[in-house]
Amino acid sequence: MTEPAFAVPYPRPTTFADPYNSMRPGGYAEGLLAIADDDYEEAHFHRLLDVVDLARYEEAVYFLPLALGRLRAGGDAALELVSPISLFLKFTWLELRRDGLAEKVRDTLDACLSDWTAKFRIQHWDRDGCRAKGWRLRYCDLVHHRQAVLDTLATMAQLSDYRPAALAFLYNLAAERPVGAAGDAVRSAWFLEMVRSYREGRDQFRWRRFKNTDVLAASEDDALAARHAAAVAAGLPAFDPAATWWRDLLVLLWLTGLPGSPDDTNFPDAVPA
Repeated sequence: MTEPAFAVPYPRPTTFADPYNSMRPGGYAEGLLAIADDDYEEAHFHRLLDVVDLARYEEAVYFLPLALGRLRAGGDAALELVSPISLFLKFTWLELRRDGLAEKVRDTLDACLSDWTAKFRIQHWDRDGCRAKGWRLRYCDLVHHRQAVLDTLATMAQLSDYRPAALAFLYNLAAERPVGAAGDAVRSAWFLEMVRSYREGRDQFRWRRFKNTDVLAASEDDALAARHAAAVAAGLPAFDPAATWWRDLLVLLWLTGLPGSPDDTNFPDAVPA
């Protein structure tokens, strides 16, 4: 059983406004409210939090703490809740502020970000693994929770009640600490993954929301990136399955003089032919 992240001043709804009759037999929301709270799956929340085509704020907000509680406590499957939660926040931020819930939402999202970045794990697929998934790639590396972190930060950056927390989170990642400090390598790895996201250009629509902040200045600081890379090299193993991630990162940032950088002749070739 997943506990709601906080309480709301509204009861569980018995019906939705349903302007498009989506709860009719055969409709996409048929039987939605007959399901017990503990039995909802992640996909249900796309409908439960739909304040555009299905519910009014006062009806749907009951399910927001359930979704946030599931997001924080759940495994990888729960990460798909980031999308419906983000849409709900964008459409209801004034009502959440009015009801005194914005701060509770912010604190929960901040806790999620801290949980997701407490570890740095990479899922690696070699050529055969990519072929099995239908990917025409030599290899693929995905950082666990990367997309959830980026999407959550982008949503928070859009909304004034949550933007300061998003900035504080990124400033904390960028802050330098003595090499070898507890958690230093993990935080530095996450900072470099954010820098990688920014510099690769694929996530520019997210990073534009941080325009004119020190976050982007830090992401463009080559010397800062080099110091964080040194912290990662000192505290995280740079070999399989992270070898290709590490090699690609150092090439992207033009960093040399580190284990695994292009000038390191003692490091095994991390990029398959």
